[in-house]
Amino acid sequence: MSPTTGPHPQCPAMEVAEATADSHIGVAADNFGPLRALGIRIAIDDFGTALLSPARLKQLKVNYIKIDRSFVHGFGNRDFDEAIVQAIVDQLTTRGLQATAEDVETPQRPGSLTRIGCDDYTPNSASKSRRTNHFDMQNYTVVSGALIQGGGNGAGRPNRKP
Repeated sequence: MSPTTGPHPQCPAMEVAEATADSHIGVAADNFGPLRALGIRIAIDDFGTALLSPARLKQLKVNYIKIDRSFVHGFGNRDFDEAIVQAIVDQLTTRGLQATAEDVETPQRPGSLTRIGCDDYTPNSASKSRRTNHFDMQNYTVVSGALIQGGGNGAGRPNRKP
């Protein structure tokens, strides 16, 4: 882990859907810091599909945001989607967060996304993901440095320690 840039991009990543993070903001805020201390990169997935306000997003210690594919698919074809993506990227850049566009379909789109400041993208779900060291931890919590499956109460069995 670099002290200036955080975990290396090849470190394990945990994605939490925006709606889940918003509806469980306290649990998310309590657990994201310890997970990041373990070297796990934290992402908010499907960003733009729920009501996570900038104030609530500020409470979460995340590495990057994955802009929902519903906006990315219209990028370059519909002006409003491009304006939404640009506004999201601008907000994230101001906060020092990385922006990842989800489910990029066309070879031309990554260049357009990079031009407006998007840091990364994931290819269309029909193709192989670029992120190979990735796991979903929506139902996990950190207890004494161990990842525990189950709700935010610490109940459950240890699953995997990074």
